Amino acid sequence: MSPEEELAIIRDADLLTKLSPYLDVHQLVAVISQKQSPDMNQPAHLPSPIYSPLSLQKSFLSLCQKTNMVTYAMEIWQEHEQAQGRPGTEDEAETLFGEHRNEVYHKINVFQECTQNMWDLLERYKAEGDERSALMQEWRDEREREGLDENDPDAAVKPVLPPFTVDYSVEGMGGEERVLEWYYFAKINYDCGDYAKAKWMLGEFFGVHAAGKSADAADEKKKEQTCYGVTSINPTIHLALWGNLACWIVDEHDFDYKGATEALKAVKFAIEVRSGPSTNDLNGLTQHRGVERENAFTSLEALQQRTWLLHWSLFVYLNKKAGKDGLEAFIDLAMSEKYMQAIQTNVPHMLRYLCACIIMNKQKRGALKELVKIIQHEFCNYSDPIIDFVNCLYVKFDFEAAQEKLAACSVVLQNDYFLGPHQSSFLDEARVFIFENYCRIHRRINITTLGEKLAMDPQQAEKWIVDLIRNAFLDARIDAEDGAVVMGSAKPTVYQQVISKTKDLTARTDALNKTLGHHMHTLKADKQKAERAKREAEY
Repeated sequence: MSPEEELAIIRDADLLTKLSPYLDVHQLVAVISQKQSPDMNQPAHLPSPIYSPLSLQKSFLSLCQKTNMVTYAMEIWQEHEQAQGRPGTEDEAETLFGEHRNEVYHKINVFQECTQNMWDLLERYKAEGDERSALMQEWRDEREREGLDENDPDAAVKPVLPPFTVDYSVEGMGGEERVLEWYYFAKINYDCGDYAKAKWMLGEFFGVHAAGKSADAADEKKKEQTCYGVTSINPTIHLALWGNLACWIVDEHDFDYKGATEALKAVKFAIEVRSGPSTNDLNGLTQHRGVERENAFTSLEALQQRTWLLHWSLFVYLNKKAGKDGLEAFIDLAMSEKYMQAIQTNVPHMLRYLCACIIMNKQKRGALKELVKIIQHEFCNYSDPIIDFVNCLYVKFDFEAAQEKLAACSVVLQNDYFLGPHQSSFLDEARVFIFENYCRIHRRINITTLGEKLAMDPQQAEKWIVDLIRNAFLDARIDAEDGAVVMGSAKPTVYQQVISKTKDLTARTDALNKTLGHHMHTLKADKQKAERAKREAEY
């Protein structure tokens, strides 16, 4: 493939402009800063023929100016000016950014003063919790030294724990207004780039909304709910959940897949709560799935929320630390009915990531059948080499074209921010895909012919096939005399068939139940309205 052809593929398949409207400013800062850095483990995803270093730097500066990271923006501005042959001195940067920096410092000081009482209360609460934990640990250590079981009657009596003097609740922290100031201060810290502090503050924000007067009660609440124990979702708490997820995403130095997944599931849960069946009064306080909610979403708003969540989930599930679990979780999310509707309606380019994840995850190969139908339906709306690769293999069964598309896929992967780290894994699994599909329509395959299809010599092809058979990835045997591969029968087991048929049964039943409930509510309202009209007519 010539450099000109590679450049054309990169230009056609670049998704940065399609992804950016659904990403937070700080996420875009992280993406572009990683593309600029040559020291990262991941490859440089965006080549200079499309995005020159100067244009990237200019975009980076523009994004930083929208945040409160003023000092960082000043440094980038100086670098940008000096790259263009201008002085870019510190005095010029101070003149340009000094007023904004003073405003940020003023906000920090004001909110630090407003939230000081809550800081003090939380420190006291933490100290009391540490004291109780120390007493319990001392009791456990004493029991362990004596070799006694926890429920042994001869064990020392549990210590009487001192009560909490701090009311760990919204009222105990000074009321809703004070807790809202705490939330706004967390947002300011996030805008300043202090993601760890913002994450901790939002954790306390959820805690005081969820908890009673003790940590034990808070823990029980968290067990009952999947939204940090919060039992009422209003617009502010919903935005805080989005902010919490953003903190987990952009805090790359301390990325924790488990915590990020929990944050993502909390946002997903909140979206479902606010978009479920509701009364005709959208501003009323209703309940859904046992959680109170205010200002229920319209269908369009729910669709937009799910679209945003799909894009943000790429940072979590396609992170290298997420591994196979992340790929599987993204497939489950994207293939669910409501999120697939969002993909088909708003963002068909997300099919690229869905195709790639399914190819790289052997456990989810069963989703390919449904995915191929979706690709055929959406092929006129969006296509790229990865989608073309699946289309060539599973629709056209054109193996030569699939090989050509695989070479194009390598170029696309190298220049995709999310899939770049998975390039080698994708190419390996894609070759297996080609081989499996070629074998599916042939019972007996000449090894020399197979080597040509896989761009290998016969010895390499035979060794590769032997490794697949040895690792139980392929049901086949090698006929050494004829130099051929003889395929076995690959029928799904009864268990696999049952799982495949009943996979979405719960979701479909839940959707049917919601629809039926909505219709029953409408019928009841119509009946009451008719009876009221009849009584009025009689009078």
